[in-house]
Amino acid sequence: MSAVGYMFALWWGVCYIMTVMKLSRLVVAAFATLAVPSFSAQNDAAANLPQPVEMTEEEPLNTYAHQEALVNRAIIQLVAGIHDKATADAAAAQMAVYEEISESLSSYREPENWIFSDDVITSTQYDEYAEGAVQARLTLFRAFFYGSTALAKAVAGDEDYATVPTEEQCRIARNLVGKMRELSDALEKVKDHDSALAMAPAVAALNGNINSMMEKLDCPAVIEDSLFDSVGWSREEDTKLSLQKQVLFQARYYMCPELALAMGGRAVDAQPRTDATANQLQRIGEMIAANSSRLADEFPNVSGGPGLTMEQPWVVSTTDDSALQTVDKVLARLLPDAIPDSYVTSSDYENTWHKRACSMLMTMDGGLVSFNIWFDLTAYYSEKK
Repeated sequence: MSAVGYMFALWWGVCYIMTVMKLSRLVVAAFATLAVPSFSAQNDAAANLPQPVEMTEEEPLNTYAHQEALVNRAIIQLVAGIHDKATADAAAAQMAVYEEISESLSSYREPENWIFSDDVITSTQYDEYAEGAVQARLTLFRAFFYGSTALAKAVAGDEDYATVPTEEQCRIARNLVGKMRELSDALEKVKDHDSALAMAPAVAALNGNINSMMEKLDCPAVIEDSLFDSVGWSREEDTKLSLQKQVLFQARYYMCPELALAMGGRAVDAQPRTDATANQLQRIGEMIAANSSRLADEFPNVSGGPGLTMEQPWVVSTTDDSALQTVDKVLARLLPDAIPDSYVTSSDYENTWHKRACSMLMTMDGGLVSFNIWFDLTAYYSEKK
């Protein structure tokens, strides 16, 4: 038989086998269907009969997903053996390797190191290992890395995460958690202006106690979450308290300045405001023009303006962190009688620009009006990439 004939015969044989396998599965499925007892349409139990389920094979992982699964599995196994500072120190170097591989994969870069294994890993296992690795890292954070600065730097990049709190700090944290729960209960009772006014004194006292305790806590900010977590303050409670504060701020504290001040805000946060009219914007523009005559001398890295629209922003060419301070200083120079309300950064990565709308408040015509002053911070944000 010629080589061509041999290849044709081989190909035909493979096709025949595949066809037989498909027919076999069809036959099995058919018999499985026939094996189900037959019932009349009036029998309600028929709806509860088990139906044939088509079994599908999981797709094999690609090279990088397989490597990621191996890394996550290795992290889970490594952390399982860490139980004190000695074992944490001993595991730091290997953890650094795993974290480097994980970082490279998440950044779509080829790792310098690879874990070599022929183990078949399913997509289900991939998800399990990913979640397990997250929990393993959280375990280390909650244990303050057992005091191992080497392990903290390997996982979190900051040795302060390995600061183990003292007994006194734990005691203060437990008291803080109690006060934060009382604050959450108090804010839960605020439903309108009257209840806001009634709860303001209690809220002010609680916030005063919380602020005083936070000063006495005196621990690195990076371990605060782990510390509160270790003394029983749950993420759900933290989220609830944050949402309560946010809701009150958005409701303008039900127009109750006393509650705004009790929450650490400003009286103006509890005042109604309206958007500036066209006439008011024109007057604001005239103020800006009058106050910007010497702006170039004071801020040589700022140009453009007048900033009342996104299309005519003040352009800040500063690339370091002083760019953000420059924004505040320019605002104070242009509109000394206005106060900042909030900041919103608008970005267009495709066109590589970053603009910030500074919401300002000013008393005009007997009321509080709101308007935006725009800044272009492309130079600053481009340097951050």
